[in-house]
Amino acid sequence: MTRRLVVYFTIALSVMAILAYGLSWYTYRRAALSSFRAEMEKKAGSMAAALGERPGSWKIDAEPAGPTQESAGPTQKPADPTQKPGGPTHDRGRRGNSDGKGRISYSMGRSSFVSFLQDLVGDDIWLINREDGAIAFGSAEAYDSAELPDNMDALLERVWAGERFFSEDFATVLGTPAMTLAEPVKNQHGQVIAALLMHTPLNAFNAALRQGLLGLVVIILLSSLLSWFLALILIRHFSRPLARIGKVTRELAQGNYAVRTGISGRDAVGTLAAEVDAVGAALTEAEQERAQAESARRRFLASVAHELRTPVTIFRGGVEALRDGVVAPEDVPRYYATLAENSLALERLVNDLLELSRLESPEFTIENHELDFAAVIADAVRSAGQKARSRNIRILTDIPEGEYPLRGDYGRLRQLLLLLLDNAIEFSTEGGTVELSFRHRGTAALLTLRDHGSGMSEETKARLFERFYTTRGSHGGSGLGLPLVREIALRHGIELSFESAIGFGTTFYLQLPPRIE
Repeated sequence: MTRRLVVYFTIALSVMAILAYGLSWYTYRRAALSSFRAEMEKKAGSMAAALGERPGSWKIDAEPAGPTQESAGPTQKPADPTQKPGGPTHDRGRRGNSDGKGRISYSMGRSSFVSFLQDLVGDDIWLINREDGAIAFGSAEAYDSAELPDNMDALLERVWAGERFFSEDFATVLGTPAMTLAEPVKNQHGQVIAALLMHTPLNAFNAALRQGLLGLVVIILLSSLLSWFLALILIRHFSRPLARIGKVTRELAQGNYAVRTGISGRDAVGTLAAEVDAVGAALTEAEQERAQAESARRRFLASVAHELRTPVTIFRGGVEALRDGVVAPEDVPRYYATLAENSLALERLVNDLLELSRLESPEFTIENHELDFAAVIADAVRSAGQKARSRNIRILTDIPEGEYPLRGDYGRLRQLLLLLLDNAIEFSTEGGTVELSFRHRGTAALLTLRDHGSGMSEETKARLFERFYTTRGSHGGSGLGLPLVREIALRHGIELSFESAIGFGTTFYLQLPPRIE
């Protein structure tokens, strides 16, 4: 996973670096070009202002620097008095006829003043007189007017209109890439009298751009390397807890439910770790419940075997004695009575097991009819009265008049109350009392059943509803009565609770669901 994250981050970082480089290069080049042009405009503006104040100082010298087209002579010939200024002529120093390309020919020559300006600013300076079309330049190099751009006339028309603009059309004439700024030269009256062409070679500018580009590449590379290094640290920081979570999940899958991630935090990784730990805790709890259920199942089977062994052993012994004729005639009725008593006990045990199994099954449904719970209480008290009288125990009841309608299974609710009453009578001392009260107000009702027996120990209270658990001693029973009580109460939505203390007896509380209105 770490390798994959590194690959993904490297790809993302490369794309970002390329985009950053492209955007930075574009921004840097625009800024540099803008600064470069602003500097040219500043110098050209100053020179144009100075030239406009001294229009006679920048004429072409008597000795031109080199050959020009139209056989430029050492001096200008006088202009034809009948010719308007700026008109075509064959004389040197004036604009001539077309050169065969549909373009006017220009006379070109060197000017000392322009040379002075050129030395001052360090750029190639050309001045074009609007009156006679002569081009004065400051360099010693000879230029051929045939090499002038094809759109020379159009460029000058823009200057004569007072426009300042940049052009790169003079690279062929100059023999090197250059940026040309065309600046109109105006006299004191604001009239354009000449065009100033300032040619700045782009070699230095391009070299500076290359240096800037190199610096930009170095910065981006260093930034990328630093980012990649920091990313490795972050990836390891984030992948380490993810690897730990993966290891824990594998341990959980192998059955080691006690392992935990040990990771905390409010971020996504911390939340994921908390969820995995919660799963581990749930699996641990489920494993404990499974172990407890397995232990209970084994105890249940052992208890069933033990409970069945006693009556079966008695059956077998009695039947064998009767079969072999070793029983005295006067003892035969007693043997039959013992067999009958144990058969009834065995029947009760089997019935209780079946009842408990059915009640614990989710598929088993109880009857759900409208009934009067007060009538169920009275019926159960009457049925328990015989056993209570046999032990000289009084059942004291406090049941208010009136019905308490509920929906449920009449027989199951009667069985619940009979089991509780039988348990209370069983553990009460002879001549004692069992108190049953029923209070209901509005939609709530509480049934209280109290005995004055010996009470229960902490161990007994902890295992009270465990199947087959019994305190034995002088009290019989299969240990299935109270588990049946709990299941019946759960099926009817009755909250069952109790309190007990040794020497003070036991009290059961049944909080009934709301009555039917």
